[in-house]
Amino acid sequence: MIKIWHKTGNMYYPGEISDQFDKIPPGIYRWGLDKFENPLLYHTAEAFTFNHKIYGMEKVFIERVRKTYKETTGNMGILLNGTKGTGKTITSKLIANDLGLPVILVTEKNEKLIPFLNDLQQEVIIFIDEYEKYYSNYDNTLLTILDGVLTTEYRKFFLLTTNEIHINQYLLQRPGRLRYIKTFSDLTLETVNEVLDDLLKHKARKDQCIKFISELSIITIDLVKAVIEEVNIHNEDPALFKNIFNVTSSDDSTYNLFKIEDGKEKLFIEYAYFNIQPDKFTEGSHFRVNNDDFGTIKAILPNNDIVVYKNTYDDATGDINGQEKEVYRIKSPINTHRIFRSNEIAF
Repeated sequence: MIKIWHKTGNMYYPGEISDQFDKIPPGIYRWGLDKFENPLLYHTAEAFTFNHKIYGMEKVFIERVRKTYKETTGNMGILLNGTKGTGKTITSKLIANDLGLPVILVTEKNEKLIPFLNDLQQEVIIFIDEYEKYYSNYDNTLLTILDGVLTTEYRKFFLLTTNEIHINQYLLQRPGRLRYIKTFSDLTLETVNEVLDDLLKHKARKDQCIKFISELSIITIDLVKAVIEEVNIHNEDPALFKNIFNVTSSDDSTYNLFKIEDGKEKLFIEYAYFNIQPDKFTEGSHFRVNNDDFGTIKAILPNNDIVVYKNTYDDATGDINGQEKEVYRIKSPINTHRIFRSNEIAF
């Protein structure tokens, strides 16, 4: 058991020296190994800081996480999922600051990590950004510690982010392991307007910017800021640089998706976004819609019909026990991003 810590510079080692302190203070620490392969923590900051205004802050969700953690016992985990630039990492850092516990950043996978975490004799946050880089959907490494089987009375709060939910199936639909799974998608129209009002120098071009942004396939804070910066520099309608600007229009990636049942088509997902464009589909590739994996493409038929097989699992063992066949039909590219479709905006 880790009962005391030894500090050298900005590095914290589990120690056996009686005059050292027994807990690490709140702050941000990066877990790693020294040259002798001994675990240690590098102190990197007192808290997460931001050198820019935070847009679309998830105040309600952050408050829910804090209240739930305060009112419960045992280990707790949350997973924030979404495309880069949608705010999941910033929200994670705000949650970490809000809880006021030591934060251990895990940026590498090592067999010594789990014993180290189990030996900790204090409450900490384990923050793994882009979790899928280190632990695949077949990896059971964190399951026992999430369940609390090997831990002491000191709680661990697991804060995970992913770009796509391709992680161990036993972490999904298990609130005892991951209490919340929140998907971050595009900015809201309200936030887009707020960013434009704050950063756009040439105010007369706001409507032109909104029209341009409304035709993007993905709307993140980074993309919106880049469009604004380009307009601020050149003072021109963004439509003039559309063909050279490194963004994708929604008419290239957003469709209506139908499921074929008994020979009839039924609307399945409206405004569906495909990680791979339909004209690039190949047999054997994953059929991913809005970042969800629907299975493996087995055949591509005329009329944009896609035959997909999805694995089914045994509830008791988790082993694959068969496959289900589904047929989907892709239709009607859509030109305007979904966050603008329910709003009456005249361009």
